[in-house]
Amino acid sequence: QTGEGPIQFSGQTIPFDQATLDALYPSAQAYIQAVEGAAQAAVDGGFLLPADAETLIAQARENPPVD
Repeated sequence: QTGEGPIQFSGQTIPFDQATLDALYPSAQAYIQAVEGAAQAAVDGGFLLPADAETLIAQARENPPVD
């Protein structure tokens, strides 16, 4: 897009069903470890601030989508 004004984004989210989540993350700890790894990779790549990574990790620890 060129010119002035905000860039508009559009898209859609389709959440995973519980069976898919269970297959991807066999335990809450597996989910938390995946979030920790992805967050650190995003920080290392310059895509995420460390403070934001900590927020995401805390949210994953508080409310993992699997048991």
